[in-house]
Amino acid sequence: EVVGELAVTEANFDLLQTLDVEEPEKGGTITLNCTGSGTAVATVASTWHMPLAPPPQPAFMAAQTWDWSQTPKITTTLCVNATEVDHRLEGYHMARLGLFSGYEALVETVKTKEKHQSHLIKRVERGDSAVEIYLDRLPPAELCLSLDLLRQHTVEDPAPVLSEVYDYYDPARRGTATSRHLQAASDPGAGAGGRPP
Repeated sequence: EVVGELAVTEANFDLLQTLDVEEPEKGGTITLNCTGSGTAVATVASTWHMPLAPPPQPAFMAAQTWDWSQTPKITTTLCVNATEVDHRLEGYHMARLGLFSGYEALVETVKTKEKHQSHLIKRVERGDSAVEIYLDRLPPAELCLSLDLLRQHTVEDPAPVLSEVYDYYDPARRGTATSRHLQAASDPGAGAGGRPP
């Protein structure tokens, strides 16, 4: 079966010409027949598609909840666990709690859910869009960090926020949680411990 013909002339000698083989999965032998004089370069390229590998499991599992019951103050809690594939917990780690537009972080309220873990918090810094918490290390058990936010002004449809925890010396080892704002200043469905939709 003839797949096709290519002609090299003075008009097209510097152009790349290609032919596609129909139904290559049937296999077989490809034969190139050349006639004429001069020099030409011919190549055969084979490509195939492989299924995508599943994404790697994150080093940490992060989950974030929100308590809207005391609006205009809200409380957010970020809980972190090391995954089964990663138990390197020693050394500095960072927890970054994202802030919704229009809210001020009350950094003095940062605390751990379990009092015996409070010594793990070494420093707290407030930025424009997040609060960063420096942790001495991560404990083998779950670590939950809470923070109060106070609404300063209303922002219509605020952008989602990203909160995360990561290894200070190896930032690729991380876990993330994304939340959307619950427009709940007068929403009767906003309850304690509620999670934005």
